[in-house]
Amino acid sequence: MTPVDRNDLPRAAVPAPDTRRAALVKAPQRGSATASAALGASPSSVVRFSAETKASEAARRAIEAAPEVRQGHVAALRSAIDAGRYIVDPDKIAARMVAAVL
Repeated sequence: MTPVDRNDLPRAAVPAPDTRRAALVKAPQRGSATASAALGASPSSVVRFSAETKASEAARRAIEAAPEVRQGHVAALRSAIDAGRYIVDPDKIAARMVAAVL
């Protein structure tokens, strides 16, 4: 097999980048007067989070702090199974499976 020189391969037609559009969407540099003016803020502005963001963050922290397995619930189920008090109703399970699909 003979080696192929990459320079001999045909090149795809690639359009030149639209520099006008790039200039329009180019973000100002961080800390510059232009950046502050674009955001309507002074360089020493304080970031404030909405109540929804704070609540969302609190919920995330609570979820992370909660145990993945509810040990009390598992212990109660084990106890009921061992004592023969845990009864499985196959008709009820089948009805819920069908309802979940519909």
